[in-house]
Amino acid sequence: MNLLHQITEHRIFLLSMCMLASVIRIFFFVSVMRQHDNVWMYPDSTQYYDIAKQLMQGNGFAGNDEKPQMYRLPGYPLFIAAGLLCGGIDCVLWLQLLLSCLIPLLIFLLARVLFPLAPTVAYVATVLSCLHAGFIIYAGMLTSETLCMIFLLLFFITCLPCLAPPWCTQQMKCSWWRLFVAGALLGLASLIRPIGLYAIVVTALLGLCSRGSWIARCTNVFGIVCGWCAVVTPWLIRNFLLTGSIFFHTLPGLHFLQYSAASVIMERDHCAYGTVRPMLLAQWQAAIAEQEKEQGCSLNDYQRCCCAESLAYGYLKQYPWLTIKTSAIQIAKTCCGLYCAQPLLSDAGTWPDYTEKTTLWQKMLRFLQPQTRSFWLIPLIYWEIGMWFLLLLGLLWCLVATWYDRHLRCVVLQVLPLMLMFVGITLAYGCARLRMPIEPFIIIFSVVGWLWICGMLQSTKNVS
Repeated sequence: MNLLHQITEHRIFLLSMCMLASVIRIFFFVSVMRQHDNVWMYPDSTQYYDIAKQLMQGNGFAGNDEKPQMYRLPGYPLFIAAGLLCGGIDCVLWLQLLLSCLIPLLIFLLARVLFPLAPTVAYVATVLSCLHAGFIIYAGMLTSETLCMIFLLLFFITCLPCLAPPWCTQQMKCSWWRLFVAGALLGLASLIRPIGLYAIVVTALLGLCSRGSWIARCTNVFGIVCGWCAVVTPWLIRNFLLTGSIFFHTLPGLHFLQYSAASVIMERDHCAYGTVRPMLLAQWQAAIAEQEKEQGCSLNDYQRCCCAESLAYGYLKQYPWLTIKTSAIQIAKTCCGLYCAQPLLSDAGTWPDYTEKTTLWQKMLRFLQPQTRSFWLIPLIYWEIGMWFLLLLGLLWCLVATWYDRHLRCVVLQVLPLMLMFVGITLAYGCARLRMPIEPFIIIFSVVGWLWICGMLQSTKNVS
């Protein structure tokens, strides 16, 4: 399918959707996000912002202490630094806001790639993406989700037509350079959010299991991997020269210690997170001091990360059933969470006072009866709840329809491994924003489900 032709043919519709998206995002940004600084800049944002300021001062990827920084990936700080050069933090936010209006256009192209014979799917999915709470909220926050989503969607659009399950009848013949570009796009997304390493592995497996001869499949995978490596290798070399080890970032150690291990201990001891976290951090510092004494030198950031990982994995292996239980809970939080939880939390300025006696209904009341300083956040919360319920119901109908529709079954099985991967890697910490990489698929498949149940989807019947 010629994507440029699709854009040209539907230019009036796509331009209208981009304008609709921009109006909604700008209104929400001005009326909610910019009313209070802590709403658009939360703790993770300050880390990206500090690195960007060091970049502008010529200190490279460093923190406020001017030491080389490896905790965050370089893509988003570079974007912030470019915006700061053009006119300050407001320029960064407005630039990101405008770029987010490309997401509906890219979802339209993705839907046309997945369902070329069902243009209605693309039309409805595009409208819903303009009204989607997650895309609206994170467009106006100093976070990396929007920028990462753009490159991920470009990767999906470029790569997915070249991969198809072996029992499917159609697969686009793609040039090596197209696959190289797809890998490069995934590499760019990998330097913005730490998901690319997992995605390239799953994509390579999909490529090896797709249609075609063994040589053709290996060539396709080689093209994707080469494109990905071409983008990420400079960052890996930089980290290797600084530490002597090859790695993307030093986030996993503290991440698993503060969330996975903490959740297990909370389940074991029936205590609060505020009690567990300081205890684990104290153990981590003690383990670092012990290793430094043994080695006679200070540990670098990567070694500190490995130390935290080792401590966390010790708890996870010691209590396997609690690990499975807490991991399942975090994945469920990712699947069922609301995007509005982040601005609601930021607006309140404090974490919810949940205890062991807090019931599920009391947690739901936090959204059904929201306490917020921003009036327009309240209707957005109700809108998201209603829309998410309809999306889940449509997704259910879509799964039922796969039994009757051969093409739909091929598409779902092609995309499902990526969807499960993006959700599965949230097992340490679950929240709605971690679901964003698969949100376009959820929207598209949900639309397919509703069109199918209403008898408006042309089927390729094959029950076998």
